[in-house]
Amino acid sequence: NNTNNTNNTNNTNNTNNTNNTNNTNTNNNKTNTNTNNAKSRDPMKAWGNWNGYSNDFGGTFGAIGIMVGCIIFQLYTWVACQKYGCSYYDTTKALFFTKELNWQEVYELIPSQSQEAWLLWFGFAGFQAFCMAFLPGRKMKGQPTPTGHVLTYNINGLEAFILQAILMYLAAFQFNLIRPTIVYDNWGPLMIVTNIIGMSLVILLYLKGLFFPTNSDTVEGGHHNIFYDMFAGMELNPRIFNFDLKLYFIARVGMISWAIVDLSYVAAQYSRDGSISNSLLLVTILQLIYIIDLLYYEGWYLETIDIMHDRLGFYLCYGVVVMIPYSYTSQGWFLMNNRIDLESNQFWLILIVGLIAYYLFRTSNNQRREFRAKKGKMTIWGKPAKSIEASYTTTDGKQGKSLLLASGYWGLARHFNYLADLIQAFCYCAPCGFTHTMPWFYFFTMVYLLFTRAKRDNRRCSNKYGTDWNKYCKIVPYEIIPYIY
Repeated sequence: NNTNNTNNTNNTNNTNNTNNTNNTNTNNNKTNTNTNNAKSRDPMKAWGNWNGYSNDFGGTFGAIGIMVGCIIFQLYTWVACQKYGCSYYDTTKALFFTKELNWQEVYELIPSQSQEAWLLWFGFAGFQAFCMAFLPGRKMKGQPTPTGHVLTYNINGLEAFILQAILMYLAAFQFNLIRPTIVYDNWGPLMIVTNIIGMSLVILLYLKGLFFPTNSDTVEGGHHNIFYDMFAGMELNPRIFNFDLKLYFIARVGMISWAIVDLSYVAAQYSRDGSISNSLLLVTILQLIYIIDLLYYEGWYLETIDIMHDRLGFYLCYGVVVMIPYSYTSQGWFLMNNRIDLESNQFWLILIVGLIAYYLFRTSNNQRREFRAKKGKMTIWGKPAKSIEASYTTTDGKQGKSLLLASGYWGLARHFNYLADLIQAFCYCAPCGFTHTMPWFYFFTMVYLLFTRAKRDNRRCSNKYGTDWNKYCKIVPYEIIPYIY
């Protein structure tokens, strides 16, 4: 989310707030125009709440369909990988057309939970909770919420990941306390365990938001209905004794489990084959770069849509507990069932494109951060930075101003970093070839999430900034792909 707020305001999209919010009257005609423009908009919608947007993701029926569909999809993928080399086509053909596979066999293929799987998940999740709460880190304040709350976070994600990796290495290779392949060995039982935990958390988060909200940044009870509110979430930043659940599940449980699963595929393939295919090695390298980047720049993550605007419900919580470790790592899962050894030129082409995409992703985000830090007074690509001054209103009636960056990467597209993200996603999947759909799930998911997110963000910014946003869009007309979209 290309948002930058340096004072008592929230931020959305390509936004850099360089002034304190104020109620001071001014005789300047332009300022009065902007202020009146801000006052004319609904602050609650302008700040990006789910309120009023119950048609997102297909409304109530869409939310129910996604929740049920995700669970079925996970089980269907398991059956496909167990019987037909992760081929959805062959599985569907055998089940519905040739009748080679019947429902009784499908039921028998579904894995069972195990005690070791439960211990693995809670051991990992408990250790990361301990690290987030007690491991020394930088204290950083998040962006002000719609109701003015400014929360403090303990930023130590990279340290927690490094400590986890060291302890797992010692336990596996020095003291023989666990098998290097322990995660992959429990892949089936862990699927059942994570689904149970994921759905249980969704219900508990709904009940917490309904009866024990952390603060006033919550959807009022009964605003939509139980199914949509469970899907979208009730609370913006649910906390228990000042422990932030959203950052914990996204950055710690989700991102670090992604890295652990990737490394477990590598260990499992080496254990089975005595070597590691260059395709699996390539996928692991590129994804670890992305994961470590997020953990290193965890403070930056506080300024994204995930933290600032999206509530913690099925959409985020189930996504990071289940979908990240199982679906985002589908390339490694596929390559374990279908070993691929790339030609040297294929390997280097994908690696170089992936690294260039990462460079664009990181430098575009850094460009935005520097613009914020210097309050717009900088040069970008040898020219003074261009920006649009936009006004808005907070929920308590205060007026604020933001600078919308319109230079460099952000002059090419309002979400240029999304384009870099999509190119990276393509490079994660390309080593798997183009004959199967399953390993491309991550790319398809990112296309859907980022394009719909850009639309939602555009709506938020339009509500927040009004005519100032329209002016900005005329200067930067493209959302994601320069000169195309």
